[in-house]
Amino acid sequence: MVYAHWVPHHRDHDDELMGYLVPHGELVVPTTLVGMPLGAAQPRASAEEMLNSRGLAALNEKFWALLPSPVTAGIDIEAPLAHWVWRQVVLVESSPAGASIRPAFAYPEELNALVRVPVPVGDLLRTTQP
Repeated sequence: MVYAHWVPHHRDHDDELMGYLVPHGELVVPTTLVGMPLGAAQPRASAEEMLNSRGLAALNEKFWALLPSPVTAGIDIEAPLAHWVWRQVVLVESSPAGASIRPAFAYPEELNALVRVPVPVGDLLRTTQP
């Protein structure tokens, strides 16, 4: 669940939620809808500009997650088992309550396998292969 002190940032022309401004002293950290920082702490105006230009696009990237192979229904991504491996995943859905991912290169039995991930994702999703 998104933290109460995170400030939602909406795009002006259509009110689309673009991400969050996370207070950091007198600055803010532009943060995606899944809770991943887009950049360093900065003045609010530049953080808002960054969210407007890259906030949603950053969600279209491929990520890495520690998952079983193959992915099965009902796994708890927060409690990985020793035999799980880092796999490339895509974000399917995101809300303040959580997100869904699926393997980017799924085995046939995984084509409909969605894994719930808490938001903020913390270290559960990575932008580079560990």
